[in-house]
Amino acid sequence: MRKLLCTALIGLPMTIFAHGAPPTNLITMPLQSQMWVNSHSAKVIVNVDASVSNKGLGMLRRAVRGNLNKVVRGSWHITQFSRVQDSSGLEKVNVTAQVRVPDSQLSSVRAHAKALSQPGVKYRIADIQFTPSANQFSQTKTMLRAHIYQKAQAEIQQLNKTFAPQRFKLFKINFQSNYALHPPVAMAFVKRASNSAAAPMQVSNKVVMNATVSFRPMRSTPPRPPQGKR
Repeated sequence: MRKLLCTALIGLPMTIFAHGAPPTNLITMPLQSQMWVNSHSAKVIVNVDASVSNKGLGMLRRAVRGNLNKVVRGSWHITQFSRVQDSSGLEKVNVTAQVRVPDSQLSSVRAHAKALSQPGVKYRIADIQFTPSANQFSQTKTMLRAHIYQKAQAEIQQLNKTFAPQRFKLFKINFQSNYALHPPVAMAFVKRASNSAAAPMQVSNKVVMNATVSFRPMRSTPPRPPQGKR
């Protein structure tokens, strides 16, 4: 279950409250919202280093694509492929690939990568990242924005109450383009009490969104003069 922690950081200029007079310019303040997101999957990154002849490049490509699913089955993506010819005439090839899989499938990935290695070709687990998926991250940002909208509405109500009868409206919200994703706060695996098998453990990441919100006073309509009797 997601645990929502939300805070609002309010920095109103002191001149706003001078003599109880309502402000005539924009009121700008920072707002912040935070949410814990539980990751039930992980991104596995594999590096493949190989030395082959020029004729063996095609065979290597086919072998790598098949062997990646032997490390762990999933929808693999090749994110880097580079080749350099060394002084002996062999092609030194480096391949980086990644896949997102449920944490329950991670217990043997390092052993599988090691088993696939042979003279001239080495498979290595470069990293296992317990971070939210793109879909989780998108949903979280939507929820954080909604909470900042709620906080902004609450600030409008407070301004209207403090400076009545002056009323205010939302002028602008600027969301920061970079969202802070804090590292996981739990271990990826724990030991079962009954045996030594690794059991997947839920990992939580904190996502923080910041925004700058501006409010402006609404123009009041002057009362109409009473109409005289004909």
